Amino acid sequence: MPLNPAKPRAAASLILLRGSGEALSVLMGRRHATSRFMPGVYVFPGGAVDAEDAGVAAATDLDPRITPGLKVAGDARRARALGIAAIRETFEETGLMLGAPAQVSVPGSAPWSPWRQQGICPDLARLRLVGRAITPARLPIRFCARFFYARGEELRGQIRGNGELEEIGWKPLGELAALPLADVQAFMLEHLQALLQGKPARPGIPLFTHRRGRRYVRYQ
Repeated sequence: MPLNPAKPRAAASLILLRGSGEALSVLMGRRHATSRFMPGVYVFPGGAVDAEDAGVAAATDLDPRITPGLKVAGDARRARALGIAAIRETFEETGLMLGAPAQVSVPGSAPWSPWRQQGICPDLARLRLVGRAITPARLPIRFCARFFYARGEELRGQIRGNGELEEIGWKPLGELAALPLADVQAFMLEHLQALLQGKPARPGIPLFTHRRGRRYVRYQ
């Protein structure tokens, strides 16, 4: 354990599912083998919250019932920034936008993407919270990440990467066992499937982390 572990940065990821039954698939990409953080594994799109995210215009508001589980001390602005970050990072890394038409009068004014010029803004109301995760203290790069979920049938745009992820595409759930997945990705996907089936392991929002080098999960 480092004497002065790095402070985790706020981050957000978006789990997008489409289809149903045996045809259910999830949007994932593979991090480069040379990446400093989680090299060579398949991940959901996501990344760190930017300072501008809280001010980006949105087509809809984040469901206020999500805010307590985000652990932002009830700060609606911080909660909103996490939702925007999840959608923004997904768009930047995959070319796909979880957005909806918006009126000129929507709150927020920060510039963001070409979608804004077409009257399309992030659709925060479609986000649901899956869980949180904190990167182990032993690592030099750390995040306190929130994992959101949304259906992917009405995404806008076409898959195109920005170079951060490789092999971006819809991966059938039945084939994920053969792919290199980080333990946190596998856990969040397993927990989400249990939620969708109405059979979560325990009530509450899971916090995924590590203690003494081993996986540790507690529910809040």
